[in-house]
Amino acid sequence: MAARFRALFLAPLLAVVLLGCAGNDNDSGTKSESELPAGITHTYTVPAGTAARISRGEDPKFFPAVLVVGLGDTLAVDNQDVVPHTVGPLGVRPNETYRFRFTKEGVFEGACTIHPSQQTRIIVAPSYVVTDVDSLDTGATTLAAHMDGRPTLITVWATWCEPCRRELPQLQEFAESHPEINVVTVNLGDDRSSVTSFLDDVGVSLTSLIDTEGRLTSAMKVASVPSLAMIDSKGAVVARHTGELGSGTLDELLDSL
Repeated sequence: MAARFRALFLAPLLAVVLLGCAGNDNDSGTKSESELPAGITHTYTVPAGTAARISRGEDPKFFPAVLVVGLGDTLAVDNQDVVPHTVGPLGVRPNETYRFRFTKEGVFEGACTIHPSQQTRIIVAPSYVVTDVDSLDTGATTLAAHMDGRPTLITVWATWCEPCRRELPQLQEFAESHPEINVVTVNLGDDRSSVTSFLDDVGVSLTSLIDTEGRLTSAMKVASVPSLAMIDSKGAVVARHTGELGSGTLDELLDSL
């Protein structure tokens, strides 16, 4: 037990070091406050007794192993436990709320005393991943909500696009044969009933988003459909393809990772 509490005490000290490095405005790629998008706040409350529950092998299930945030977002941790906790870049004392704004794209990988694995991965992705879109399943959402730490292949399509009709079933097969890749479809603003009918007709059950206001596709600089973008596990677009799939297109996108 003593070793356990030593670890809980030392982990936040390491987190503070990470926090200082991440917030250094002299680092390449770090944005000033005036350059940052407004962002949103991701708030997590650590209930009293969390450390004891995890030491007994329980999973509190309130903080993910992988968290995707956008540039300019803020992570707020309210620690109501009686021991200090560390969450990626944050070291939070008992009965303290700590806030950290992400000013640089990248990945934080480190200790997390509020997850059973004792590790977390926080991906600070470009701001387009938190642009508002609609989901066929859940309504208002963001691309970030459908990224889970795997590389993500995005296909942008429309119901009037004949090449899209041929391409989407191929991407369904690709997703089934490549579970290491997260495949997400983004429709170019068609109405919900048309999108649902189209996907049912072509036999596609992939995660499907609708860019109702065109903000996501605009931020991604999509010029026409169909269009593909491969996003790596850090949230960066590493390859693109515009137009109908060729025989080696998907292999080329995989090779970009």
